[in-house]
Amino acid sequence: SYFARWLTRAQTFHGEALGDLAGAAGAAAERLAELPLTIVHGELYAPNVLIRPDGRACLIDWETAAVGPGLFDLVALTSGALPDGGRDGIVAAYAGELGLDPGELAGALECCRLLIAIQWLGWSNRWTPPQAQAHDWRGEAVRAAEALA
Repeated sequence: SYFARWLTRAQTFHGEALGDLAGAAGAAAERLAELPLTIVHGELYAPNVLIRPDGRACLIDWETAAVGPGLFDLVALTSGALPDGGRDGIVAAYAGELGLDPGELAGALECCRLLIAIQWLGWSNRWTPPQAQAHDWRGEAVRAAEALA
């Protein structure tokens, strides 16, 4: 129901520009509901990660922390522009820590990408991110839905 509310908001703001994402979003939410739960940051995007001089990472802006699949934070961290191979390298390191092949996570990552994109599309019809943080969330949602089809 959480993701269904975001889809309703996104459709209100963007209408037919989103196409028919309801089926893909519902299937994605069902698939992710089967994954192990952990504490997630909720907005683990690069601007919310500060690196201390000693190299330690410090996460800020915890207002959307929740319980959910840890893959949501991985997808947020790897969204946007990254150096060549950056996204794949981060996903491979994460999968390695779980003892998995990165390919085993591919479908679940696409589910997260779809639902995160829908959430951003439903965030507000008046807010625009700073240019450095702008992202084509509609394109991301459509692409992820097609990859899951």
